[in-house]
Amino acid sequence: MAHANLPLKRGILMACDCGGSCGLSSVPTRDLVKELMTREGVSQWLVRHNDQYAVRFVPHTGTEHPGSLEPGPATILVVVD
Repeated sequence: MAHANLPLKRGILMACDCGGSCGLSSVPTRDLVKELMTREGVSQWLVRHNDQYAVRFVPHTGTEHPGSLEPGPATILVVVD
């Protein structure tokens, strides 16, 4: 059964007490982001309320894919695993 308030056990976010087979659908996004930020290879970019952001990438082909400007607030996570 999923917990409403997620306990931390040795730094690991516990989503449920069913041996990990019940998934993370009941875990609030805010708690998931907070846990991810403790992991190696994860960095966070915060976009404030009055700011804008655009995500762009250049794949190995060299063709740039510019992003459109989006309004904040937003949290951008970069995961390198």
